[in-house]
Amino acid sequence: MTAALFTKVEVHSTEGDTTKMLNLNASSLYEIRTVMDIMAEDGILDDYFSRPELAIHAMKDKLAIGVGPVMHIMRSYPDVRCEQTLTFPSDVCAVRFLFDGRLLIVVLADGSIIFVNTYKCNNQQRSRKILSACSTGATIDEYMREHSLLLIITDTNGNSNIVELPRFDRIMECDIRVLDEHLNDLVNAAKFVSDTKLSSSLTSLMSTSELVSFSSTPGTSSALSLDCDSFLESSEFMENEYGFRCIRKVGLYTVTLTKQGMLQFYDDCTGQMFKEVDLRNDKSFNDEILSFEFLDAKGNEENLHSLKLLLSVKTENGRHEVQIRRFSDNEVEYQVRTSGNAIMLPDTAGEDNNIILIDPFNYKSSNTIQVRFINEAYPEKRFEKLIACGRFDDAELFAKQYGLDIQKVHIKRAFELIQEVCDDDATNIALMNRILSYCNQISDANAVGDICNDAVNIFPTYECISTFLNYALKKNITDHDTAVQLASRRYDLLTFSAISDCDNAFNPYAWEAMIHDEESIFHIFESSWAESEVVAARVFWNRYPKAIQDHMLINGKVEYMLDNLQTFVLENPKYLDDVIEFVQHDFGPFYLTINDDLIELQSRCNTLVEFVTNIALGFERVDPENFPKNSLFACEMLERMLDILRLEKTSPAHQKFLYNIFGYLGTSTSNGQKAVGLLATRTENLRKMLRLKEKYQCKIAYNQFVGHTVESICFLILDRCKTIQTVHKHIQKVALPYMKEQGLKKDVTLLEYIKRVSDRGASAETSQQNNPWDDLCICFAESIDNILYRCQAIIKIAKRSSIPWSNRLRKAVNEMFKAKGIS
Repeated sequence: MTAALFTKVEVHSTEGDTTKMLNLNASSLYEIRTVMDIMAEDGILDDYFSRPELAIHAMKDKLAIGVGPVMHIMRSYPDVRCEQTLTFPSDVCAVRFLFDGRLLIVVLADGSIIFVNTYKCNNQQRSRKILSACSTGATIDEYMREHSLLLIITDTNGNSNIVELPRFDRIMECDIRVLDEHLNDLVNAAKFVSDTKLSSSLTSLMSTSELVSFSSTPGTSSALSLDCDSFLESSEFMENEYGFRCIRKVGLYTVTLTKQGMLQFYDDCTGQMFKEVDLRNDKSFNDEILSFEFLDAKGNEENLHSLKLLLSVKTENGRHEVQIRRFSDNEVEYQVRTSGNAIMLPDTAGEDNNIILIDPFNYKSSNTIQVRFINEAYPEKRFEKLIACGRFDDAELFAKQYGLDIQKVHIKRAFELIQEVCDDDATNIALMNRILSYCNQISDANAVGDICNDAVNIFPTYECISTFLNYALKKNITDHDTAVQLASRRYDLLTFSAISDCDNAFNPYAWEAMIHDEESIFHIFESSWAESEVVAARVFWNRYPKAIQDHMLINGKVEYMLDNLQTFVLENPKYLDDVIEFVQHDFGPFYLTINDDLIELQSRCNTLVEFVTNIALGFERVDPENFPKNSLFACEMLERMLDILRLEKTSPAHQKFLYNIFGYLGTSTSNGQKAVGLLATRTENLRKMLRLKEKYQCKIAYNQFVGHTVESICFLILDRCKTIQTVHKHIQKVALPYMKEQGLKKDVTLLEYIKRVSDRGASAETSQQNNPWDDLCICFAESIDNILYRCQAIIKIAKRSSIPWSNRLRKAVNEMFKAKGIS
C-alpha cells in the first residue's frame, strides 16, 4: 500500500462547530470542538493508501506530531497553530522534546536522528544516522549522567538502543540564541553506546538510576541500571499476573495501568508501590481501559483526589471513546466517541484550560487526523457562548435553569437588533421600540448607555436618534467614557438642530460622517461657506473650534481659508457683515495667535491686512450702491478685532505677545510705506467719503477722492444743485455746513466755483431765452455777501456769456451798476 504525505493543515476558528459544541439537552457542561485538521495532500484516502501510526510528544505549549515521514511542530497557546511542517526521508518513529522544549529529537525508521532547534522560527535542524533502524511506536527516555545525556530508544518489542550525547550540559547552559552553534558539536559528538533487551517499551526511570521496563504480558518486569558502576546490568523488578497496558510519569510518581484495569502508584525514589486504584465501576465492568492520563498533575499525592482522569476505553460493543472521570469517585463526567488510536495529552492549553485530544482517522473523518479541544464550560461560560452564538431563546431558558443574569440576553438582543437598521423609517421606529423594550428590562444603566450610544451611531432618522439620547439622559450612567460619548452625541444633534429643520430635513449621511470622522466637521464647515450657508458655518466654528482649527493647521489650509472667504464675499456681497464679523471675532484672533513666532506673526498680520484691503477694493466694484460704507466696514475690522484682543484675560507671556500684535496692526497712517499704514490711510479716507455721502449727498469714487482738495470736493457738493430754484436752499443746508467744517470762506469759495462753472457752462449756442448756466451761476452769485466778490462773479459770468444776455444776467449787471461801494 502507498503511504500518503499528511502535509495539509487546516486550522479552524476559535469558536469551532458551535452547533455540535453546545447541547442544552446534555447533562454535562463539557464541550468539544475540532481546532485543527491534518490531512493528506489530496485530502481523500481510499483503501489503496495506508494510515500511518502517530508519534506524539508535548511539553508546555509545544506539540510535535509525526505522521509517516511528516513532522508538524505546533503551539497550543494562545491559539493552536502549526509553526513548521518538516518532511523527512523515512517515517517518524519517536519524538521527544528536550531542554524545556527548545530542542526536539526525532528518530526515523532508517536509524537517523534529527535534532531540531524549535527556538528558531524556521526550525533549524541537524541530522545524523546513528542507529541501524527503528520501528514505529518507539519511546524515548532520557537520563543525565555526569556531563552527558543518554537517550534510551525502545521499540514496542522491548528492543532498546542507547545513544550518548556528550557534553550536553553545555547545551543546557548556553544562551538559546546561540544554540545552533553548539548543536553542530552535539550532533557530531553523538554516538551509539549499546543495545539491550527490555521487557517492553513501557519504561520509567526509577530509583535514581534504574530504567524499569513493565512487562506488557503476565510475568516479570525488569530493571536496567544506568549507573556508571553497573551500567546496563539487568535485574528483576516485580511479578505481575496480568501485564501492563500503559505507564505515565506523574510528578515524582510512576503510575501504571494493568490490563485488569488497576492503577498502581510507585514512588520513583524507592521503587515501592504505595497505592492501587481499581478503575472498574463494578465487577461486571467489561470495557477495556487502553490508556490514561492525569490532567494537569503536579505529583503531590495529597492533590491526586482532586484531579481529573482521562481514559481511552474500548467498550464491550467494540466502540472506542475517551472518558473524563473524577479521580476521587471514579465518576464519568464526559465521554466522546473517538478512534482506537486517540491520544490524550496530560496538560491543558490556553486560557480556557482546554484538554487536547489527538484523534486520527475516527469514524466521522476517516481521512483526517483531528486535533480537538475538550473544555469544561462553567454555566456562566456556556451561557455566554449561547449568547455569542445568537441562540437567545436557549440562553434565556439556560439562565432560568442555572439562575444566571438574564439581562445579558436582553443586552445582546438589543445590540443585535441595532444591526437590523435599514432605510425604511417605519421599520426603524419599530426596531427602536423593540430595543427600548429590552432596555426597560436592564437595570445596568451603563449597559443601557452603551446600547443607546451604539444606536445613535447607526440609526439614520432624527426621531430615533433623539429618542435614544433622551432615554439615556434619564439613566444614571456612571461609566465616564459612555457618558462622554453620549454627551458628545447630544451636542452634535443640537448642532444639527441649530442649522436645519431636523424633523423634516435631517441628513443621515452628514450625521454619519460627522460622528465617525472628525475631519468631516471641517468639510461640513467648508462646504457651508461654499453653499452660502453662513449661519451653519459659524455655528460649526463656534461649536467645534478645535477640530476645525486642528484640521486647517495640520493640512496647511489656514491661508487657503482666507482666500476662500475673500472669493466668497466678493461673489456674494450680501454676506459682507457675516464674513467680516466671522474673521473679526473668530478666525482673526485664532489666526494671529497660532504660535508665538514673531517673524511668522508679522507675515500673518500682513496677510490679514491684504485680505481686508482686497475686500475694500473689491466692494467698490461689486457693490457700488453701498460704497463706501461697505468698504469702510471691512477696513475697520482690524481695529475692532484689536479691541476684542485687548479685553482678553491672559497670562503675562501671552499678553506680551498681544502687544506685538498691537504693534504690528496698530501702526498709524504716518508710515505710508507699510501695508498697515496704507490701510489706515484708506480707512480714514473712507470715513471722510462716507461723511460726504451721508451728510452732504456727495458720492465719489475712491480714486477721485484722493485726487481732490477740500475746495474741489466743495465744488462737487455745489455741482449737485442743477436747478436755480434749489440753489439757495442747497447752499444753506449742504454746502455752507461743509465750508464751515473745512474752514472755507463762503464768498471766496462761491466766487471760485462760479468762475469754474461759468467757464464750463458758457456756450455761444445758447439763446437769450435759454442759457441755464448763466442763470445758475447768477443764483450762486446772489449768495455771495461781499459786494466786491459778487461783482467779480457777475463780471465773470457776463464775460463768458454770449450776446444777447439773458434777462436774469442783464438784471444782475444793472444791479451791480447801482450798488454802492463799487467803483
